[in-house]
Amino acid sequence: MIQYVAFLRGINVGGKHLVKMDALRGVFASLGCKNVQTFIQSGNVIFDSAAKDAAALTRKIEKALLTNFGFPIPVMLRTGAELAAMLQLNPFQSAGDDGVKYVTFLATELKHAPALPLCSPTNDCAIIHVNGREMFSVGYRLSNGRSGNVMMLIEKEAGKTVTTRNWNTIVKIAGMLSADSQISQKGNNRTQPV
Repeated sequence: MIQYVAFLRGINVGGKHLVKMDALRGVFASLGCKNVQTFIQSGNVIFDSAAKDAAALTRKIEKALLTNFGFPIPVMLRTGAELAAMLQLNPFQSAGDDGVKYVTFLATELKHAPALPLCSPTNDCAIIHVNGREMFSVGYRLSNGRSGNVMMLIEKEAGKTVTTRNWNTIVKIAGMLSADSQISQKGNNRTQPV
């Protein structure tokens, strides 16, 4: 069995595309997934599957979600090992505490990676790192207490078949993964988020 994390785009946002987490877990269980867990309402599903073809599994999940909920839900699928490797990479180590840190999951790798860092025209956010099918960005804190709108910048570069999570959410999900999926830190805490 392989441990996967499915990141769903666009559910439970602004009162639209409402999906209850028990129903979501039920869809994954109906596909033969085991040990299905969800984390917060934004659509993060941790599960085990014997499927080795992640692309085929993604299509199967998306079809089942459309059938069960009546609207398309793009799914960005990663293995537990891929998520653990992302935590070990942690490009935010040099970003300091300035701003809110995000990871954007892409359906496919970018054909043309932008020169980095790529700042928004108003300098309220920046893409700081691209690694395969992930983009790492920072939304800088504004005078009103909010942070810059990274999604406009991300979607301009990568299109709309993406989904973004706060780095703290990724750290918590990684903590839920089985020990088999996690990469050994060998006592090195430098990979922990800042």
